[in-house]
Formats: sequence, C-alpha cells, structure tokens
Amino acid sequence: MKKLILAPAVALAFTGLVAAPVAAAEAPTTQSAEAKAAEKEKAEKEKAEKEAAAKKAAEKKEAEEKAAAKKKADEKAAAKKKADEEAARTKAAAKKESDSDATKPPERVEPSPAKSSAAPNPSDKPTNEAQKADPVLVVPQGEVAAEDLADPAKGVTVTVNGLEAGDELTPLNGLAGDSVTATGTSATMKLYFDGNAEDLNDGPKAFTIDYQGAAGIKELSGSVNVKAAEDTSIKATLSVEPAEITAEDITNKDKGLIVTVKGVKAGDTITNTLTDDIVTVEEDGDQVLYLYYRGKPSDLAPGVLAFDVTVNRDGEKPKELPGEVTIVEDDAVAPIEASLKVVPKEVTAADLANEKKGVKVTVSGVKAGDVITDSLTGIEKTATEDGDFTFTLYYDGNPENIEEGPVDFTVTIDREGTDSATLKGQFTVVNDEPEAPAEATLTVSPKSIESGDFINEKKGVKLSVKDCQPGEGVRFMVKAKDRSNITAYDRTIKANKDGKATVTVFGTSDNASAYVGSYSVTVTCGDTTMKDSFKVTGSPNAGGGDGSGDEGHDNGSAGSGSELPRTGAELNGLAAGALLLLVGGAAVTITMRRRKGDFSPSYI
Repeated sequence: MKKLILAPAVALAFTGLVAAPVAAAEAPTTQSAEAKAAEKEKAEKEKAEKEAAAKKAAEKKEAEEKAAAKKKADEKAAAKKKADEEAARTKAAAKKESDSDATKPPERVEPSPAKSSAAPNPSDKPTNEAQKADPVLVVPQGEVAAEDLADPAKGVTVTVNGLEAGDELTPLNGLAGDSVTATGTSATMKLYFDGNAEDLNDGPKAFTIDYQGAAGIKELSGSVNVKAAEDTSIKATLSVEPAEITAEDITNKDKGLIVTVKGVKAGDTITNTLTDDIVTVEEDGDQVLYLYYRGKPSDLAPGVLAFDVTVNRDGEKPKELPGEVTIVEDDAVAPIEASLKVVPKEVTAADLANEKKGVKVTVSGVKAGDVITDSLTGIEKTATEDGDFTFTLYYDGNPENIEEGPVDFTVTIDREGTDSATLKGQFTVVNDEPEAPAEATLTVSPKSIESGDFINEKKGVKLSVKDCQPGEGVRFMVKAKDRSNITAYDRTIKANKDGKATVTVFGTSDNASAYVGSYSVTVTCGDTTMKDSFKVTGSPNAGGGDGSGDEGHDNGSAGSGSELPRTGAELNGLAAGALLLLVGGAAVTITMRRRKGDFSPSYI
C-alpha cells in the first residue's frame, strides 16, 4: 500500500469543519393556625427587639468612641495652647530683662589679667528663644530579617528627633509597637510586624507613626528593608481520576482511583484515609497513588466519598489535602456504534495540500465528550454534541512531495465507561490530469437462447450498457436480421448515476417457435453507437411449430419462424398485424409489412 511521503518539517495537519411535586396535606384546624400565627408574631417581635437593641448599642458605642476621640483631641489642643502660651511668656520675660539691662548705666569694670580664649565667631548670635519642635524620623540602614521583624522581642528600633518633652508617638500603619512619650528632644521606639514572617516579601516595608505634640499633629512615614524568610512550607496539590466511579470499581484493588500528589520532595511521606498506607517519595515532583476502598461495595451508597491525603516533611507542618470522588450506580455504558465517511475518495495532490479543500472525514454516531483521534495527525479532537463529527485532513507541505496512490488511516473513538472503537478509512491521491472517460460498451447475454427460455419472462435476453454519462439517454433498438423492415423494439431510457442502463427482451406469445431467428441489437449512447446480436434457437416440444422453416423467408406457414407471432390483442388492444415483444416488463409494438394473400392464424 502506498503512503504519503512527508518532507522535512512537514506533516499532515487537520482543521475542524469540523420543580418537584408537593405532597398535599390536610387543612390545619382554625385553632392550630391561630397558634402558629401567634408564635410567628412573637418571634418577629423578639427579632425586631433584638435588632433594635443591637442597633442602639452600636450607636452608643460609636458615640462614646467619637466623644473619647474628641476629648483626646481637645486635651492635645489645650496642651499645645498651654505650651505655646508658656513659650510666649518666657520669650516676653527674656525680652523685658534684656531691655532693662540696656537702660542701666555701665558698671565700672576693673581690668583683670588677660586670658587666652578663642576668638568669637561673628556668625554666632546669642538667642533667648526656646528651640521649636520639629520631629524627624530616623530608620536604621541595612536589612532586617523577616523572622526578626515579626518577633516583638526583636523587631526594629527607630529614633524620632526634634521633639519636646511630653510629645507623644504612636505606631499607625505597617508596623506595631507601644506608644512612647518623649522626655527630651528625641525618643526611640521598638516596632515589629504583627503577622507571620512568611507574609513578608523582600524589599521595603512601609510604616507610619502618629506624632502629637508641640509641633501639632503629624504623620511620620518611613520604611525598613526586609529580607524575606525562606519558604520551606509544603506546596503540594491533589488531583483525582476518575471523578465518578461505581462501588464495585472503587473496591477493586486493580481499578480504584488514580490520585496524583504534585509538588512533593524526595523524603516526604504520604498517608491517606482510604488505605492507610504510607508512601515515601523517592524524587522531587509528582507522586502517583493507586487508592481503593477497603470494604464492601454494599457499604457505599451513591454520592460523594471524601478522603484526605497528608504530606509530611521534616521540620514542616504537615500538609493535608482533601480529595473526593462521586460514587455512581453501575449503569453499563452501551458500546460505541459509529461509522466513517470520507469525501472525496479520490483527491489530487494539489487539493490535498489545500487547507480549504483536503479530505473531509465525517464520523457518525458520536456522543458529546467523545475523544476522536486519527492516525495521520495523532491530534485529539473532542465532540461537543451527539451525532456527526466532521474534520478535515490536509497535507501541510509541498504537493510535489505527495506520492500517488491509496492512503489508509484509522480513526479511534474513546468514550468514558466503554471500550474504544477504531474505524478504518481510505482515500486515493490521483494524478492532477483527468483521465479520458471510458468508452461506452454493450453486453448481450446470452448470445444464444432457446425459444422456450426466450418466452420465459424470468429469462429472456439481457442488454446492458456501461460508461455512459449519468442521466444521458440510451436508445435500445432490436431488429429481426432476416427482416430488416421489422423493428422489434425501440426504446430510450436514462443512464443511472453510474452511467449504466439495462433492459431485458423476451417473447410474450405461447408459440415459442415463432421467435426462432437472429436479431440485431443497436444501442446509442451520446455520440457512441454500439452493435451486437443474439439468436433464438428452436427447442424440443416448442409450441406453435418445430421452427424448422427456412430463416429469412416468409412462406406464410404458421409458426414457421419466418413470422413473429402475435402476442395477443387482449394485452393492450392492438389490431391484427401488430406484434409484441415484452421488454423489461413493458409491451412495445412491432409491425411487419404483409404480402398480398399473406394471412395466417398467427395474425389472429
């Protein structure tokens, strides 16, 4: 069998063308209905009272929180105002003292021995004003390990400069810690991450501190560089196949479930609640478990069967993975009944290499979810609905690389719950140049027949023509050779879809010997004319004569074979002198020219 020759990096490809009833109850009595209504009203009243109480409590709490916040803000504002007033008084007193000293007469100063001292800096100007608060946050440089930052005993220590005694510092966002009240111009705070070290990523961790003091209310922002902790936790996942299974199969050790645990490491141990077996992982990656239910099928009812798979790793918290499978009833799936159709059966190399043409393959009898794979491409295709599934095969390459001849392939259908089905297909790669149509041919069978068989409508002579154009008219003419002026049969029929046409000629008279003789057959099909002949011979005890007369001579003797017999005017109301042959079940007339005085019982 010839196959496709595939060029490098070229292969066959494909493209798809391709509400529950409610039980009636007796009407409840009037007394029970009233009781239920009262209970319902009472329940609704209690519910409303609880909701009102809860709402009132929430409003009260909110009001208290607002009052507390306002009180705190007022206290801070009052403190600031007091500090500002104190600073103003101090400044005024200092100024007054300075002015007083300026109005006093200078005191006499006795000269004293000279002392060596540094020359004063002209830029140094004495001031009597108090230094104004201006808080500045200072964060240590370098990285802080995530484990340390998440440890309240370690954390990170930050400094705030530019303070005044009494200023308050409180952690706001990002990091947690205790509030600090400044006792001088600077204060330190120990901050930490209030969470798991695993939740911290490499890079800056931003935070803010609330400042309230002499400089007002401010939010100080900063960030600390974090070195994330190494994540050694178990990151395993679980998959279960199949999703549905019968009680009989899950209790069968050789069937059961295929459970895949992904993301495990060598040395991990895996346990499960179905078999209680312990499996040790030999290498990093995936570990496949073959699990089944250790019990009887009768113990399992249809529904979800849940189980757990646990991955254990030294130094880490065990990872528990939940799994489940649905137990279904044992409904046998019917075998696949499908068929395959290939169109066209013959294709040129050029068309096979044309993605829009190619060969269309239709698989009938598929169901939604069936997986269909052809042997030429190996590509899996999934049916989305019941019925027919059509896809196209074409050659992805140069058509010159395709060899002429038949190409065999298979299509496999996979359906869950039953055996796969494989269908065979074939198409033929033909020459691009169309072959000349075959000439029509005529077959006459038999060439010679006894007269007794010739009048048997189940036998007779069969005239067959083939290789005409489908639907074309085919004309059959039968004449007696020795009487060329007699046409026994002339009829035109249409060739069938395969270019064939067939008729059967037989006699209808009981006088068999009257048909003895030779007949010529002429068939016209389009521009082609075909000729042949057949012969009817005498047979023993043939009715109407022995057929021994001289063929080709009309001597007027009844049943001599020189005349064609009458077939019975009662058949279709024909007058004397009209003779019949029955061809393919249809009566057709034949006429003959009689000579004067030529009248015999054969015409009656």
